[in-house]
Amino acid sequence: MFSKILLPIDLESTEFSDRALELALKGAHQSGTQLHLLAVTPGHSTPVVAACFQQAAVRKATRDAEKQLETYALQHLPKHIEATLTVLDGDPAEQVLSHARNIDADLMILAAHNRAWMDEGLLGSTSSRLVERARCSVVVLRREQSGGAMATALSG
Repeated sequence: MFSKILLPIDLESTEFSDRALELALKGAHQSGTQLHLLAVTPGHSTPVVAACFQQAAVRKATRDAEKQLETYALQHLPKHIEATLTVLDGDPAEQVLSHARNIDADLMILAAHNRAWMDEGLLGSTSSRLVERARCSVVVLRREQSGGAMATALSG
């Protein structure tokens, strides 16, 4: 049904991505489905931030993120599932949207954080930007207030 599934991974809170990965793996078992894991580092390349960091520190942060994503994939992906791992730098929503277009993703699965400071009726700002601007279908998994089951929202 879906040929390219994009799974953005928040390396700061990978536990939020576990259920999204579980759902993505169900789709990836279909013949010919490509799974893409994406992590986005926080905008070291923007001029204001770049002025505060030496290039060596930025390269190290990128390498560290690549290692974290690789470790996550090794720990969570079954051996028979191949995935493309990508780390990009910048605004998370913009980078995820751009990457989804570049790989021609037809499904994006992500977990919303539901931070305590947000109104409970809202998805996180990154999640809502992805839902409203993505060209592909988007599944957002959101942890309910009780901490129990996940609810889903779909667009596309």
